[in-house]
Amino acid sequence: DVKYCQEQGQIVIGYVFTEWGEPERVKAEGKSEGTQTETQVKKEIEEYFEWLGVSGIFYDQYATTRNSTTEAYYQGLAEQAASYGANVVDVGNPGVQASSNWELKYVSKVITFEGSAGEFTTYKPETWVTNEQPKQIMNLVYAASTITTMEESCSHAAESNAGDVYV
Repeated sequence: DVKYCQEQGQIVIGYVFTEWGEPERVKAEGKSEGTQTETQVKKEIEEYFEWLGVSGIFYDQYATTRNSTTEAYYQGLAEQAASYGANVVDVGNPGVQASSNWELKYVSKVITFEGSAGEFTTYKPETWVTNEQPKQIMNLVYAASTITTMEESCSHAAESNAGDVYV
């Protein structure tokens, strides 16, 4: 239950699939299995907040390319989420390290690394990452199969300026 988790001090966020901010282009190129329009994604955001009472949204396949289409798309989604309260926690996950911080204009946190614990050992953040506040940076590390590997991943995330890590 979402309320139970929130009573424990946990932040619960809903998941939406954004197809790099250009769902119509992705669909036209035949590169998608689950294309949704902006209207459909906004409907999901509405349902997460109104039905489940989440504290924010996890935007998967967040765009790494900044252009007028992606900016308008994410601005619309950010406005939709923000309409549910001032303390909304939004996470953008591009799946790769973005070359600039433009995503932080529309989300409160951006994932700057997504990959295995083995890959994470060689991860070096872009300069912009080290200039942001750690609370805005998140790393997503999987396959940390031992306690030592998990601890090493957490240490490396902190060294890489990430305030949050999913291990």
